[in-house]
Amino acid sequence: MALSFHCCCSLPAVVLTCAACFPALSPAQQKVTQTANKASASTALLERAAGFLRQGQPQEAEKLLSPLVKADPGSAAAWNLLGAALDEQNKHEQAQAAFDLAVRLAPRAASVWNNLGNHYVACGNPAKALDSFRKVLALDPAHSNANLQLA
Repeated sequence: MALSFHCCCSLPAVVLTCAACFPALSPAQQKVTQTANKASASTALLERAAGFLRQGQPQEAEKLLSPLVKADPGSAAAWNLLGAALDEQNKHEQAQAAFDLAVRLAPRAASVWNNLGNHYVACGNPAKALDSFRKVLALDPAHSNANLQLA
């Protein structure tokens, strides 16, 4: 659903309506705007956390993601990245819990199953890793990591 709200001023993409314009919106538009702003902020945090992981800074990623999953416990992407950040720090039990939630929230997300497979590899559980990577390929037959792991 594309949002078509317009504002009188120029703001970053994360903010759809400034404080001065907000009261002029109907209550329904205000609610949609608040929800969209929250989603944009969450997306920005997820992108920053993923950047920290790519840079080899899992502690920084965890600092961003821990409050995010508390504020938005239904975010499979946040739980998935948190699991990866925890795994990178050898916090495997906590990572398992994060991946379990991510899988429950997004059972058809290849990235979640892939990270769970990587988790099982890190924990020395090849049978569960193979099962996870097979699920990845059932969802995304061209997934490079899952194909490599099963080769």
